[in-house]
Amino acid sequence: MNKTIVYLAISAVITFSYPIMNTAFGNDDYTLTPADDKLRQYLSGKFEPKTDSLFVTIPAQYSGKADEQYLRKEAMDGFAKMADEAKKEGISLKIVSATRNFYSQKAIWEAKWNGTRADWKDVATKYPVAVDRATAILRYSSMLWHISPPLGYRY
Repeated sequence: MNKTIVYLAISAVITFSYPIMNTAFGNDDYTLTPADDKLRQYLSGKFEPKTDSLFVTIPAQYSGKADEQYLRKEAMDGFAKMADEAKKEGISLKIVSATRNFYSQKAIWEAKWNGTRADWKDVATKYPVAVDRATAILRYSSMLWHISPPLGYRY
């Protein structure tokens, strides 16, 4: 039997209705609570998955990387079920990209922008115009750009 290995980048999307949104629609009499502030911090990526109870460490059998990675607990549970079922069919699923908070994502962007990442060392020479450099980073980093570039954009 052929063994298929599939590497996945996992991203959990959360949709909800929350009172904090009222302030965006002109309802100024709503007072933000500490829970609202925690949500705002979470939505802006200012959390630490290693210490946040919403996240769990990805077990080694599901990880395609040696370093510790984190996922929301419900996403990890769903992935584990899917991977275990796939394994019965001879398919190995591994997570290669998981939760990143604002600070780690910012560090990745800056390392690409400044050329301090080994795979981006020539970026300033290759893309001296800022918008071209940003576009190159987005094209490489965003799965959406691989699927459907912005309307009117040509590679």
